[in-house]
Amino acid sequence: MTVGWQFTRSSPLQEQYVPREEELLKNYRSYCEALVREFVQNALDARTGERLRIKISFGVRRFSGWLDGLTDHIEACFREEHLKLSIDQDAYRSLLVGMEGKFLTLEDFETTGLTGETGRDGIPQESNFYDFVYWAGGSRKTGRKGGRWGVGKNVYYMCSGVRTFFALTKRHDDGRCLLVGKCTLGPHTLNNERFAHDGYFREESGDPVEDPHIIEDFSRDFGVERNEPGLSIVIPFVQAEITPDAVKSALISHYFYPIARGVLSAEITDGREHIEINSETLLRIASELEWKNTYWQGKKKEEVERLLRFVHECPRITPLTIEASHEDNLIPVVEKMNIRDRYFNGEILAFKVPILIKPRKAEGIQSFFTVYLQRDGNLRNTEAFFIRSDLLIPSPAKDIKGRCVRIAVIADDEGIAQFLGDAETPYHEDWTSRGTGLAQKYENAQEILRLVKNFPVQLVDTLEGLCLERKDWELFKKYFHILRPEKPDRQEGVIEPRPPRPMPPKIRLLEVTPADRGFRLRLTPEGKRRLPMRAKITCAYATLKGDARKYYEPTDFDMRALSVRHRGCSIIRREENLLELEISDQDFELEVVGFDPNRDLRIWVEAAFHGE
Repeated sequence: MTVGWQFTRSSPLQEQYVPREEELLKNYRSYCEALVREFVQNALDARTGERLRIKISFGVRRFSGWLDGLTDHIEACFREEHLKLSIDQDAYRSLLVGMEGKFLTLEDFETTGLTGETGRDGIPQESNFYDFVYWAGGSRKTGRKGGRWGVGKNVYYMCSGVRTFFALTKRHDDGRCLLVGKCTLGPHTLNNERFAHDGYFREESGDPVEDPHIIEDFSRDFGVERNEPGLSIVIPFVQAEITPDAVKSALISHYFYPIARGVLSAEITDGREHIEINSETLLRIASELEWKNTYWQGKKKEEVERLLRFVHECPRITPLTIEASHEDNLIPVVEKMNIRDRYFNGEILAFKVPILIKPRKAEGIQSFFTVYLQRDGNLRNTEAFFIRSDLLIPSPAKDIKGRCVRIAVIADDEGIAQFLGDAETPYHEDWTSRGTGLAQKYENAQEILRLVKNFPVQLVDTLEGLCLERKDWELFKKYFHILRPEKPDRQEGVIEPRPPRPMPPKIRLLEVTPADRGFRLRLTPEGKRRLPMRAKITCAYATLKGDARKYYEPTDFDMRALSVRHRGCSIIRREENLLELEISDQDFELEVVGFDPNRDLRIWVEAAFHGE
């Protein structure tokens, strides 16, 4: 049976689809980052056990025989003025004259391969093979699996100078080996006939290639190892920016967590160098890399090393259970755990947060996520990452700033993993209820999303507030020390002036800590000994110069319209930007929320105890 490239004939009256996936890939810093992230995510989804092994190889060869029949269709696309395809002119010329070109092979092992019907008898109900090859923009993944939107697989042809890739799979269920190629161009006219945008390397019948001799030739030519179930992707004329170092940097920056846990290991080879990345070599290899055009761009090597050591330690920490129902007031819960000093001294702390997920058409699901924290004075800013089923979700961490704390949020349990997977954007950058249909699937969708994103911050703010009761003199010495000049010899007959008497220190009775869209006020240990007392709180949005209180306008905010929660006190006055309190209980706490999160808030607190 004839094997080769086939493009489907179409009519001008049919929809003329022009690929524009390049716009979607603006979510990534490079094609290499998008390619590695998509390939490893799909491989993790197809695992047959807990562990996954991948191999990424670079090679050079002539492609004649495997790409015969494509050149005429590519040439026809050049004549279509409306098409602006990212075809590499040098790669195309090399293809025309039969010159050598660089190719990339990506292989996974200990996976299922592309199982399911191939589409010969119509669109199958469920088929990984059909979804991967033919179903653009669609996916039937659920549960802990990473993909939902079905657009990430477009990156394979986009990383080829001639927009082409091959897939060879061995299936774990029936042992069949199948080979197929795909070229995505655009609608074009050739020899007065109109063709659709996609072409396929397959048998004349439309079936994937199953001839063992052709598969053996393909495996030999591209150095493919497919003796066990899994998937091999071959990308001819791979883009120049995709290099071994770029692959290593993208792999580690996005999948450091499963690598550190021993779940993922990788071999990377280019014919001269063979590198193995696993839990034992991760630190050494990361120390040799640059992070340009990756998620870690701008990170220093020592920062990467500290982060990876943190990730190595996290699975060894036994988590403490903390109920999400306490999120409005975590202070008593955290104080009862007696962990303030451990946190203050930089120990890694782990917390298990149970949650109830409420699907609209099923019974409630008991699940949980885990939060790891480590206070680190060496950090320039907060270092946070969110992981769902070994997949890094970057955007939630961008909203956590201003704290010298390392935070990891891990959502591996089946219930929360499925929920967050349903909430993910097409390229797995964020969790949102917009455009994902989440509210139609779950009764408490917004509540869970807010909890997963905000609970770690509230936990850190609570611990930081408790730590203010300790005086970190080492920190003061580090940043506020004064170098004393050497004292000169005393001259005879000169009377040295007596140093001025030091001013008595101010007594701090109350402390202010941040809250979500507002602030909290509590007594200091000294304040608890000075009860009862009266406090006056004045607020205003920050200004570039001058006293911000003078620029306050009632249209900015009004205390009477904000959410004010309190205990251990009575409110004497509440108007515009002013609150006056009579505090009588050591358990006093005041929380004021509802301010504009996009403006900086200034707070002035005046306190006086009776007799002062």
